[in-house]
Amino acid sequence: MIAPPRPPQDDHELLIKEARARQLQRRLVGAAGVAIASALGLGIFALVTGGADRARTAPGDLPKFVAAPCSAAAGWRLSLDSLWSEPTGQHTAPIALNRIGGSACTLVGYPRITLLDAHGDQLRFRYSHRGDLVVAARPPHPVQVADGGAAHFLLNKYRCDARDTGIARWLRATVPGIRGQLVLRLPRYPIIDYCPVAGPSTTVAVSPLVARLGQATAKLP
Repeated sequence: MIAPPRPPQDDHELLIKEARARQLQRRLVGAAGVAIASALGLGIFALVTGGADRARTAPGDLPKFVAAPCSAAAGWRLSLDSLWSEPTGQHTAPIALNRIGGSACTLVGYPRITLLDAHGDQLRFRYSHRGDLVVAARPPHPVQVADGGAAHFLLNKYRCDARDTGIARWLRATVPGIRGQLVLRLPRYPIIDYCPVAGPSTTVAVSPLVARLGQATAKLP
């Protein structure tokens, strides 16, 4: 058998260079494929996680308000607002919650109140947030109160048609967002009288906290 002739030295080096060029080309193609696959993977991951983040922060999932922290009760003072025009048989107390120090903050909700007689004994009223002839039956909304500003709420009850057994002389209030209790000495008017008989006179309607008293008032006929 006659062996094939060996290629010349130049041809041999040319073959080696071509082989190396093809090997390098295959490596480059492979690297490009890996890079494309990685980019696609990252894109899909970003799309999925971005959608998940948007789902977690959808407007419906966010809190309806963000309340800045308010101070302790020492930074607030209760006072009785001006006298109220009442329908016949109604006794109404418009209350101001005055901010006397600190930065602005947000209050929301119903004040929790207790009415006491002149001796400090609790009068056994029932307290309602359902409204009545004077107090509007509206849900609470955030109230922004600046230093020197005020929030408000409204109390109302029907008169005692039977003999009363006590008159409210003190109001004690716990307000959402304020630490501690607030106390107000009530004047002789409005008359918040208590009579221990079944009927509307044993219930005190309490409005939510509002920015203006008109927002707590029912529309009268």
